[in-house]
Amino acid sequence: MEHLDIISRMAEIIDFHTHAFPDSIAERAIRSIQRQAGITAFLDGTISSLLASMDKNGISKSVICSIATKPEQFDSILSWSKKIRSDRIIPFLSIHPADKKFLERLDIVTGEGFKGIKLHPYYQDFRIDEERMMQLYEGMAGHGLILLMHTGFDFAFKRVRKATPAGILRIWKEFPSLKLVTTHLGAWNLWDEVEQTISGKAIRMEISFALEFLST
Repeated sequence: MEHLDIISRMAEIIDFHTHAFPDSIAERAIRSIQRQAGITAFLDGTISSLLASMDKNGISKSVICSIATKPEQFDSILSWSKKIRSDRIIPFLSIHPADKKFLERLDIVTGEGFKGIKLHPYYQDFRIDEERMMQLYEGMAGHGLILLMHTGFDFAFKRVRKATPAGILRIWKEFPSLKLVTTHLGAWNLWDEVEQTISGKAIRMEISFALEFLST
């Protein structure tokens, strides 16, 4: 454990992209995700297992990324997120792009003190640079919220180009005040395009589920 003590003294580590579920559905959710994606989860999907893993690996805080696959799931995600948030657990809420109440939802997110929103173009069926998304991005920027956006392909879906570096670049140019964070080192399995299109620009990237796929 000595190396973890050294790390903790050097800097606080925040895992910016994690997933967890209410205990009552965690087992079922993990089983479904594993079947869809063809991969094996490291944990059981509960907050308690995440906290234990954080302790083991010297991680101070984790961002929990919920995904609303239907507009009406906003309320249940909000309720659960209010229960689990703590000094170490930072829930990001989710708004479905088809939710006609999205502006009202943004007011609720900020009013309840949450810092960010997670969007996923495959689970929520949108292309990141389509016109209907622009008002939602504008609203997030106006509320000062972080947008953690799944970018690149996704294991569980056919390789339809919904979240490309070119789309990221358009959002970044049109909404310079938006606190956009791209996932999986810019765009999962589109890393050549990431390097050509957005690398070197002031576009934030987290590195989850990416480094192990890159050639040395």
